[in-house]
Amino acid sequence: MPFVIFVLFGFPTFGGAGVVSGYIQNLSKFVIPTFFVLSGFFILTPDDTERNDKLVNAVKRTLFVFLILFAVYTAVNLIYYAYKNAGWNWTADFFTKSKAFNFFVLNIYPFSTGASISFIHRYFYACIILFVLNKCKLLKKPAFYLPLTVILFAVMISCGEFAKLLGIKSFSYLPGLAVTMVLPYMLLGMVVRKHANALFNIPRYVHMIFFAIGFFMALAEYVTLNRLNMFVYGGHAVGFIIMAVSICCFALSNTATSDSFVAIHGRNYSKRIYYFCPLVNMIALNLIQSAVPKRMRGSVDDFISVIIYLVCLFLAYAIGKLKFTFFMKIQTDDRKYRDPHIL
Repeated sequence: MPFVIFVLFGFPTFGGAGVVSGYIQNLSKFVIPTFFVLSGFFILTPDDTERNDKLVNAVKRTLFVFLILFAVYTAVNLIYYAYKNAGWNWTADFFTKSKAFNFFVLNIYPFSTGASISFIHRYFYACIILFVLNKCKLLKKPAFYLPLTVILFAVMISCGEFAKLLGIKSFSYLPGLAVTMVLPYMLLGMVVRKHANALFNIPRYVHMIFFAIGFFMALAEYVTLNRLNMFVYGGHAVGFIIMAVSICCFALSNTATSDSFVAIHGRNYSKRIYYFCPLVNMIALNLIQSAVPKRMRGSVDDFISVIIYLVCLFLAYAIGKLKFTFFMKIQTDDRKYRDPHIL
């Protein structure tokens, strides 16, 4: 989960120029495809009925979470901007047809604070698409979903990292759509599930070797594109595909961790940290501006991501102890996902 914080709020520069920090921030984005590969693995099971039920539950739960978070962060933004601008007239600029199109079609969140919840929005759309494909019996046909997965990855990469290199006129939102950011990785998770017996029998150190290979591939890609002045988008490096699959196989093939704290509470803590981090970031930045002397702000700002993570981790722990209804309703125990027919 710290990697998600680094993606959203940067990595400490430790007083340097920030070049290394920038690379670490971009390389940390491997956690996003990893989450979607895991989601595809858990949801897109071989049994048609079970797969349908899990997709329905995923759509309902994701919509519930997104609506709650959207309402909360919309209220926070409206109150904050009204306070900063001493009025409400400015809100007319946020409720226009173009903003509605960007939000409903392109998944672009209209406000600054809480923009990261757009990942939930895209995930919701992807689950709906998969539900339709499942109803049409297309997820049972390798002749359909395998070429579709390859095509989606090709579109995702060519419109993202390699757009300028290939001479393709790309737009910043294209690589971030549900069909280019979420759907191909979830389909890849389904493919991993279908070949789980073979993949999980591979020694775990081999998965870590492939993870390292993917890491250095992604690093080489970013360094090369940056030096060629062709770096236009960071989020879908080819190496991320290898990293996501290898880390998922490494984690899922270890049955000894099924009763560990991470297996039982890991995703719940991650969810809570993800929900709170935009709000904590906004509060932290305002506190720094008002309470920290100017000469010290640079040093404090440098470690803002670490501060945010520690505060959110404490909040996640406190919520688990207090057992708030909302969080208990969406809580999961990952032990139930371990299929005895696979492991």
